[in-house]
Amino acid sequence: MRTNQSKFTMGFSDLAWDFLEHASVYPKASDIHRYLEEYFERYIPADILHLCTSVTQVMRVPACSDEIKHSWRLRLHEDTPGGKARNFDATFDYLVAAPGFYNVPKMPRSKFTSAPNIPVLHSTEYRNLSDITRNLRYVADVEQKILVVGGSHSGGDIAALIAMQLSDAQYSPESSVSARSTCKSTKVVHVSSHEMSALPAFTKDSRAATCIFEPIDFTLFNRSNRPMDPPPIFSVGLVTPEKITASRKMVHTILDGDEGSVDNREISEYAPVGILGDNYAQFIKTGLISQVRGVLTRLENISESSQVTATVETVGKQQSVSIDNVCAVIYATGFDTAASFAFLSHDIKTDLDYDPSCCSAPFVLDDDFLSRNSSVPELTLVGFPGAYWPLFEMQARATVLAWNTLSSSQITSTEADLARRHQLREYFRELRRAFKEGKKREIPHNPFGDVVGALEQAYRQLDLDRFDLGFSEVEGFVCSARFLDPGNDKSEAMKTLLEVQAVRKRGKDGGFLARAVMRGLLGEWVAAGKNTDGRIKIVQLSFLPRYPTHTDFDWEYLVIRTENNRIIRNVYRYSEITDHITVWGVSEDGLSTGTLQSMFQFKHPHQEHGKDTAVAVLVSSSNTKQVVDGLTVFRFHFAGSSLKTWTAGIAGRSTIPDLNFVRVGMVGQLHHGRLLD
Repeated sequence: MRTNQSKFTMGFSDLAWDFLEHASVYPKASDIHRYLEEYFERYIPADILHLCTSVTQVMRVPACSDEIKHSWRLRLHEDTPGGKARNFDATFDYLVAAPGFYNVPKMPRSKFTSAPNIPVLHSTEYRNLSDITRNLRYVADVEQKILVVGGSHSGGDIAALIAMQLSDAQYSPESSVSARSTCKSTKVVHVSSHEMSALPAFTKDSRAATCIFEPIDFTLFNRSNRPMDPPPIFSVGLVTPEKITASRKMVHTILDGDEGSVDNREISEYAPVGILGDNYAQFIKTGLISQVRGVLTRLENISESSQVTATVETVGKQQSVSIDNVCAVIYATGFDTAASFAFLSHDIKTDLDYDPSCCSAPFVLDDDFLSRNSSVPELTLVGFPGAYWPLFEMQARATVLAWNTLSSSQITSTEADLARRHQLREYFRELRRAFKEGKKREIPHNPFGDVVGALEQAYRQLDLDRFDLGFSEVEGFVCSARFLDPGNDKSEAMKTLLEVQAVRKRGKDGGFLARAVMRGLLGEWVAAGKNTDGRIKIVQLSFLPRYPTHTDFDWEYLVIRTENNRIIRNVYRYSEITDHITVWGVSEDGLSTGTLQSMFQFKHPHQEHGKDTAVAVLVSSSNTKQVVDGLTVFRFHFAGSSLKTWTAGIAGRSTIPDLNFVRVGMVGQLHHGRLLD
């Protein structure tokens, strides 16, 4: 797995990523683990960490000191070496509870009419196809379907992961013949009650004069997107029609470069769910993932078969859709945030305005950037909302400041403090009402996701130092390295911001064009042209993704070119370190990678990029000259961040027209209440 936010968001102000050689802009899970290990080794005294110890109950008891309202008695369970265990109590003046808001999977009530005869699991349990393969078997002319239920990031991630594994099983040289046949006849059906839009990791800068790409964080968390005055504050609120229109325009600008087209479309009354991920949208275009908007209502076993039929009530159309030949169900239905805090006693939960029926807001947290309830000042719940590391840092700073104030008996609340708390409490009340009344159209996809507003407000509220380094105060990517504790060492933050500037410059120099093209090519393309003798030729190219077959590369396609019944195979590879797409031959088995043949050169001195067009010259691996004549020149045309069309032609030969490639769509459709293949 990789993060779906860049390392500049997945990091803290006092530790840059430079200690880890060749860390990608979007780190792997193993890199995140190494980052946290490094942070621990540098900053956290080893003797304060107690492993193999769980908290089973937290109780509030009267404190001995008049300066502190309460203390906390923890009931602990420790597993000691040798298999022995002990239970004991410990008492503390202050408590930070950070068990993870997204820690306990939430499974819905079973939709089966009888005991399920296929694998049913939560997305957190899924790792690879072997988890569900007991029902995957090849049946001629029958397409099996893996049902993914639930929207948001988990649903998109797991659907794309399974699609990638199915594709790899078909086109990897390591796969067996039976695995290829089985996976070729298997597709993913994704059921979600929301319209979903997948935003890629790198997005096109719509304001630039040439075709350049940058990490999506630089777009989503850009100070320039907010007014210069008044300064941003942490904003919350239910969804309104105006917000729906604004979010649609933002999504379509990023994806299609055409926000105006929103006004002319028949659109849902619900706000779109924007997920982050490179391949989800591409697999939709190829048909390996089919989307169904609706709610799963029934799963029925088919007699004398290991298959299941699913019934989905579609959103807004008042009709049912039947999905046949379901061979596995994976629920991406989120997490039970309240269950993560089962150790809190009843009276503590009462003071936190506990309401388990509202999964997005089980506690009312009205202070210190959603980390504390003002009526229980000695308790901090770090990690809500659970997606943004810079906000965790602000919650920690606010906690230190608040508890220093408590310990010195200087408890004061300004009118601004009271107003902020009142606003947040009202919002929690409105959010819970919308949940209980089933008014999904009013509930934001991320109810507390205003990262820019939260960080800018924290800067002022906590009296932090600004460290903008190359940006003005009202522009540029907002991350934790721009807001520092007064008097602290700025060396790590400087390294982070210098790398941010380097990534911006790399993008402006065309550094991520190869990656954007590689992502966009996934799928089927077709072009028609003429040979030199005037005869029509049809060229079809299939870019079939598989996991890289060599550790030097990060992206790999088996590419099949069909031209007038003649088939040519190649392997395309992309390396993040070199930022190159290379073309390789294929061995006799038709799948294994052969020798290096050529490379796409996106920075050829005699070719210029347009505002929406990236130009690459296909250079032979043995060609060191800069001569263009006789070489194939590709022009990749983007609409927003999406590759729409591309052409291939021979430079210097005007008598031979370019081949103009368009995508071949294979998206699953709804027809007469049944999902067709």
